[in-house]
Amino acid sequence: MPLKSLRQMRYLFAAEKRGDVPKGTAKEFVAATSKKKLAKLPEVVKRKKTDARKLDPLVKARRAGKAK
Repeated sequence: MPLKSLRQMRYLFAAEKRGDVPKGTAKEFVAATSKKKLAKLPEVVKRKKTDARKLDPLVKARRAGKAK
């Protein structure tokens, strides 16, 4: 799986060092990403906004401030 951002790459190497991720995982991600894309990776990828109509009713209620 190719990397999507520099932050993701730093996280993978740090998690691998801590032992949260199996050894070699970060290098697999880097190898799956082309050199051209590695040079142009953004610092952070913005999250997509979710459509409230697709959300669970409980989540909708919490967002509206009506949850128990």
